[in-house]
Amino acid sequence: MCSCSRLIAACLLFAATAANADIRLPRLVGDNMVLQRDCPLKLWGWADPGEHIRVQFRKQHLSATADAHGAWSVTLAPLRAGGPDAMQLTGKQRLILHNILVGDVWLASGQSNMQFPMLEQDGFGGVNDAAHEVSGANFPRIRLFLVKQETAFMPKSDLSSDGWQAVTPASVARFSAVAYLFGRELQQRYRVPIGLIESNWGGTPAECWTSAAGLRQFPEFAASIRLQSQIDAQAVSDYRHYIASRNEWYRLHGRDDRGRVNGQALWAAPEFSDADWPTISEPQPWPRKAIKQFDGTMWFRKSIEVPAALAGNALRLHLPHLRHGDTTYFNGSQVGATVEETTERNYTVPGVLVKAGRNVIAVRIDGEYASGDGYVGMLGDAVDMYAQVGTLTVPLAGIWSFQPGPDLSALPDPPPMAPLMTSFPQA
Repeated sequence: MCSCSRLIAACLLFAATAANADIRLPRLVGDNMVLQRDCPLKLWGWADPGEHIRVQFRKQHLSATADAHGAWSVTLAPLRAGGPDAMQLTGKQRLILHNILVGDVWLASGQSNMQFPMLEQDGFGGVNDAAHEVSGANFPRIRLFLVKQETAFMPKSDLSSDGWQAVTPASVARFSAVAYLFGRELQQRYRVPIGLIESNWGGTPAECWTSAAGLRQFPEFAASIRLQSQIDAQAVSDYRHYIASRNEWYRLHGRDDRGRVNGQALWAAPEFSDADWPTISEPQPWPRKAIKQFDGTMWFRKSIEVPAALAGNALRLHLPHLRHGDTTYFNGSQVGATVEETTERNYTVPGVLVKAGRNVIAVRIDGEYASGDGYVGMLGDAVDMYAQVGTLTVPLAGIWSFQPGPDLSALPDPPPMAPLMTSFPQA
């Protein structure tokens, strides 16, 4: 666990030019924090260049002088578990940090499984018996530090967070369920303070969390690293302008749907002509390539042929993993809907809708408006897409006509570097 604390320090201690101000600390160092026990521990911050800083904690008295960039650091000798204690930092001003514990500090990082919060939020998260678990979360010797998700195109001297908080029903509700329940078990078993740092981002690949130096060992990342090195201040400015323009477009038009007007599913009607629609092969592997990185309502249409001998028989419609919720129509009539993303859909089409000859399947899929991942469509294996009527199985994988619900003509085009920037988030 000593190596864990050193890793945390290494990840966050970047060279930075301090503003002309008194002592400034990174967000990880503050009131209510937990310090790792039983190993040397580095603390750092910024001040005016040349400013002399004194740090007092328990019986230790340390000093440092801020360098030409204003950075300073001290290293505490190993500390025994316990607390709460106060820490005093003195330079041109005196700063006191309160309610500090010493115990075991854990970094909880990963993808959506680690991000999964205790209480459900926007359809995501929620442990079993969540209300009971959260209402009983009163553990002052467990502290939480939630790192906010931000994309960074170059190393930063600090991160975004609201700081350390003791475990209460309010603080734990949106915190990682895996991290909290793990920390609670440790604290109750070993009776030492526990600090939990949550820094995760659902869907991020491992390379997002790896330095360019580390990735250079792998030839397959050479092109991405070369492109990333071309990201300059102008590229960042262009990207931020694009994000602002895109968010404004989503605010005005993100929920428009030309295919469903006044409750009428116009694009599901069998007589509707989709001859001028573009086509796409479904299902697609992840990540799905989207038009202008659009992430919203998308319509898909496909026709199948039913022999006259099977007309009037009930039909089973099997669709693969859809991202996200869907409403599915057969010959203009709704035959199924799923609010949340699931691995597959099984819808029964009444025999009265099944006609001899051409039959039209329309699938309306809801995106996550302005999430920016452009991930709307059908996923999975081709064998999992079919319609079955009687003894006949009709494959549905292959070419589908498609059209976004809103008119995308005014949606800004992403700048050249956008695909690279969106694929390298750093929390």
